[in-house]
Amino acid sequence: MRSEGTPRRVFGEAGGILLVILLVGAAGCGTPVPLPPVNLKEPGWTVRRGEAVWRRERGGEGIAGEFLSATRPDGRAFVELSKDAFPLAIGQTAPQAWTIEFPLQNRHFSGHGQAPSRFIILQFPQVLAGLPPPRGISWQPQKGGGWRLENRSSGESLDIYLDP
Repeated sequence: MRSEGTPRRVFGEAGGILLVILLVGAAGCGTPVPLPPVNLKEPGWTVRRGEAVWRRERGGEGIAGEFLSATRPDGRAFVELSKDAFPLAIGQTAPQAWTIEFPLQNRHFSGHGQAPSRFIILQFPQVLAGLPPPRGISWQPQKGGGWRLENRSSGESLDIYLDP
């Protein structure tokens, strides 16, 4: 008989082991698989270069730099924004994963599935391919042949002008 102050055992020893295995397995599911390194000289990459202005917030000071976007028919994409040969943002997407790095800030993010809209630079290859932007992101043509991607809630924007 169990007294009121004694906790009741919910799992037996085998159940506890099973719970630990499930928790470790679930934690492993959240760890993204690293994407392979990109070699733009390999056949299959379509590379486009140009210039971009990135604004972190609406009305904020823009950072102008060189922009590179490369895509493959298998759904992989690579983007880079750099200034004076220093990379500001380097991103890569694949059908089931994404990664982005901000080298000057020593920051790196990655995950499974579609790239989150908070990383606006990762949205460019998708919209350039004719797919709709994610919810909350607008895609507008600009005078002079460029495009603007803008996060409507944060005001972050990316104006891109690709070379012909």
